[in-house]
Amino acid sequence: MKRALLALALSCAAQDAAAQPMQPENASDGQAQWLERPQGEDFVRTYPTDALAHGLEGRVALECRVVAGGKAACGVSQEFPPGWGFGRGALDISPTFRLAETLSDGRPAIGAVVRTTISYRQHSREDFGPEIGDATTTVIWRAAPSASDYALAQPEGSWAAGGLALLRCVVADDGRFQRCGVVREEPEERGVGAAAMRLSPGFQVAMDETGLSADDEVAFFISWLGIWP
Repeated sequence: MKRALLALALSCAAQDAAAQPMQPENASDGQAQWLERPQGEDFVRTYPTDALAHGLEGRVALECRVVAGGKAACGVSQEFPPGWGFGRGALDISPTFRLAETLSDGRPAIGAVVRTTISYRQHSREDFGPEIGDATTTVIWRAAPSASDYALAQPEGSWAAGGLALLRCVVADDGRFQRCGVVREEPEERGVGAAAMRLSPGFQVAMDETGLSADDEVAFFISWLGIWP
């Protein structure tokens, strides 16, 4: 897959992955009001390089305090999956936040603690095709293989700069997978699907956050970014 094409797809997806509405802490009658939100190019700019190269998506919960000028001083409260740089990316996006200095009920917003979620997505439902059936495609990872795990699993060969596999897996009680199968691989017959299968035991779904139960099915991409013939 050419990097330019992936960046274009990511840019389109990021337009729908903007920060979710902020709700101030202990302010059920007043909501923080957006004046400026992150744009698609902000998500492209801050997407962690290794995660992008391996088709890994992420989600970050930020806790922010509204400060002078409507800016937000933010910290990471949750990051899925950890260790891939999504938290750092979300913090790098946070300077683009600007909020009104009053809440929706007219009270001052300065000093209010607000929470928001940043989602990094590469694929829409349409990217998966009909072969996945009813499998869930919006997955939040509690754990994922490391970049070094991807490097060890990458198939050998002259094409080794890139490849992509779509897996469909059944969720076990602990969020890991009981069994997986390769739905699609690109390029074909180059060992990409087998390499993705070797990585599959390293994934664990955040079941509560994703809304999944044991025996549910998920579909997700694993990739090694590059160009192949």
